[in-house]
Amino acid sequence: ANSNLMYSAVMGFRSFSQNKGIYKSTNAGLNWERVLFVSDSTSGIDVKISPDDQNLVYAAMWERVRTPPSVSRTGGITSGLYRSTNGGANWTLLGASNGLPAPAANIGRISIAVSRSNPNYVYSIYKNSSNNNILGIYKSTNRGLNWTAMGTSGVSSSGFDWYFGLIEVDPTNPNTVFIGSIDLFKTTNGSTWVNLTNSYSGTFEQQHPDQHTLWINPSNVNQMINGNDG
Repeated sequence: ANSNLMYSAVMGFRSFSQNKGIYKSTNAGLNWERVLFVSDSTSGIDVKISPDDQNLVYAAMWERVRTPPSVSRTGGITSGLYRSTNGGANWTLLGASNGLPAPAANIGRISIAVSRSNPNYVYSIYKNSSNNNILGIYKSTNRGLNWTAMGTSGVSSSGFDWYFGLIEVDPTNPNTVFIGSIDLFKTTNGSTWVNLTNSYSGTFEQQHPDQHTLWINPSNVNQMINGNDG
């Protein structure tokens, strides 16, 4: 609706940095302003705008530090999901009162997806930094105000799920959701998931493992383009 309006989730270096956060441009990227900063160890990792309301923005922050020679932290208490109703001028941290995990040391990477066909539907996936598996998949039907945990039956986590951030919604059906780990999974009922790639078989004949991005053709949802480590 407004091609001058852009947001960027900025990791910064994996070490401590003052450059991390969520940035906004109102002139097609010529100039940028940081609109959300949490700490020098907390990166911006995902940001989404509601398709029908450019003032409604969701942002995921991730406590992520990896410094030489081998210190690595893939989660922490400053990881969290934020919501803004005024274009990033002010933000609210969503947590237990909204149905999402409360701030904790094991909160890792968070990803966001907003339905294009019904923007009331918003999805988020949380990773557990204690074991680097999926902590939970959450669904909101009122634009991120309240959330419920979805089922995870059929989902196989990898043990290094901090590496994956894929979550997408079918552009024509707000109840059809895809997530990516080593394999690509799909649900149509919010409780059970189907493995679409089955790369655990080791043959790689159907699909290479490690799924990172997915494009679904809005004109023909049977046509998808997947980006993975292959």
